Amino acid sequence: MKKAAVWAVLLSGIFGLLCCAPGKPSASPGLLRPEEFNTFFNQGLQAMGAKDYAKAVVFFQQAVAADPRSSRAHNLLGLALFQEKNYQRAKSMFEKAISLRPDYAEAYNNLGSTLCLLKDFRKAKEMFRQAVSLSPGDIAANYSLGHLLLMLGETEEGMATLAKAIELDPDFLEKHKDLTVGLAYENYNEAEIEFAYARLFAAAGNVDKTLVHLERADRAGFKDWTRVMTDAAFEKVRDDPKIREFLKSRGPGG
Repeated sequence: MKKAAVWAVLLSGIFGLLCCAPGKPSASPGLLRPEEFNTFFNQGLQAMGAKDYAKAVVFFQQAVAADPRSSRAHNLLGLALFQEKNYQRAKSMFEKAISLRPDYAEAYNNLGSTLCLLKDFRKAKEMFRQAVSLSPGDIAANYSLGHLLLMLGETEEGMATLAKAIELDPDFLEKHKDLTVGLAYENYNEAEIEFAYARLFAAAGNVDKTLVHLERADRAGFKDWTRVMTDAAFEKVRDDPKIREFLKSRGPGG
């Protein structure tokens, strides 16, 4: 049976972009029309900031035409196409960005996210791994890789990767809810994955986040609540009154 999963996180390279004023990009060796490129590029940034993705697609297409060697313009065009749910074209733009700049971690992560929605999970995993390898501090890439590994049943590495993501920013998923999507995946166990997140936050001593994910696990059908009392990961939080209150109505074994 296929379930609709909530994908942990999708895109990197967009968060800082949308919270700062657009600036003039540096010229690349292949720049054909510098003034036009700068105009189209900045108009594309403004459209992205306003979440007018259709307009952003038009402006970044014009920027790419003005400077075919701009890896950043290709990546941003891919982001705009992704938001328009044009995943095949977005994939092509991210691939082009990577071909122009092989160390472009953000483009690898964005390509991985696109491949997930195209259900090429094996290749998506490779792209996320490459993004994390190139930029170990890329929060989106760490969350994406960790979540995908859990989905694929690679629990040990998935948990380790998510632990690092949580250490980098425990609030990242909550801050970027607008970038989560539904993803159908065979044998996806939402209850177990939410419980896995609860374990990670519990190990970090974050009671509130632990409770959030326990509640989500509960809604997804999780029943084996004795694991909270026996799993060493919950040692720091299991005696907290909020956790005790949550467990009280569920009883041993749910």
